[in-house]
Amino acid sequence: MKQCPKCQLIYPDDELKFCRADGAPLTHYELSPGEQATRVMPSSQHSSDSARVSATRRASEAGVLDTTRPETKYAKSGDINIAYQVIGDGPVDIVYVPGWVSHLEYGWEEPSLARFYRRLGSFSRLILFDKRGTGLSDQTPEPPTLEQRMDDVRAVMEAVGSERAIVFGMSEGGNWASIWPKTALFQRRPRRA
Repeated sequence: MKQCPKCQLIYPDDELKFCRADGAPLTHYELSPGEQATRVMPSSQHSSDSARVSATRRASEAGVLDTTRPETKYAKSGDINIAYQVIGDGPVDIVYVPGWVSHLEYGWEEPSLARFYRRLGSFSRLILFDKRGTGLSDQTPEPPTLEQRMDDVRAVMEAVGSERAIVFGMSEGGNWASIWPKTALFQRRPRRA
């Protein structure tokens, strides 16, 4: 067995090197016969929701996780509500374009993604959003056009009062972000990104 010295989680998988809750290196641990089984994380990567919530709660109590989440708000893009969040108050705005599928609330449950967001928000104003048809944004009967996606970002930027931003993305969002400066929307407002 191994234990995280920060959050005190115990893992039965001896091959595991780092804590799944906070990323700390694990140390060898002997489980005493009287210890509660609830302190032991399952070895499966697909642990139950209750185990994940318990791990997050214990890590938070140990002071190793910041579990505060930004408020989810909505911007209107045509008839569609686009869910967005803002974290940080740095001097530069960063618009993060997610990959194919995203969900603002569930994204915060993945420790590595939450750390990534918080790190970006530590020196900027990070603007996150769920693309139309995914996550907390309104569902659509058909895939959105490129123009609709561009308009969605414009709506979110206007909702948060962003005049200019760095636009970057992951996976499909990276492809999308790379063509942002070449679009008609950008051509009308070249100082936007």
